[in-house]
Amino acid sequence: MKKTRVTYADEGNELEFWGEEHDDHIRLTRYKTKDVKKIHIPEFLLGKPVTVIGRDCFFNHSELLSVDFPKTLTHIECGAFMLCKGITELVFPDEITVIDEYAFRDCTGLTKIVLPANLKCLKHGIFSFCYLSEDAEIVLNEGLEVIEQHVFYSSVSSNFT
Repeated sequence: MKKTRVTYADEGNELEFWGEEHDDHIRLTRYKTKDVKKIHIPEFLLGKPVTVIGRDCFFNHSELLSVDFPKTLTHIECGAFMLCKGITELVFPDEITVIDEYAFRDCTGLTKIVLPANLKCLKHGIFSFCYLSEDAEIVLNEGLEVIEQHVFYSSVSSNFT
């Protein structure tokens, strides 16, 4: 594993990440760009698939309004998007199999969440303190097997589909 700084162009913006380059994949560890409202996380960096968004990678980037996830992504670690209060929609690619605890804690702008088809477990506190409105749309997948305690702690919603 090699720690590396990676930049790439996205809709006229240069985005900067710190990451870990493994033999067969990239794990993003820190998003360093400021003031970009919409980002597309790339499928490949340095010729390798981006498969993991690391712990606290996007922590407190409240300027983010929209994030597009790559189909190569399989894992979002603990607190990865905590306090990203501007994000309104999360539509995950079906390839994601793990979203860790508190990954989207305090994302108070959320109005829509569509979970990936291959996610088997909603872990503790993933969407806690998001304060979802009563008309927020939350789409659970049919293969979901476990919903741990406090997934939506201090969040309000009755529109599960």
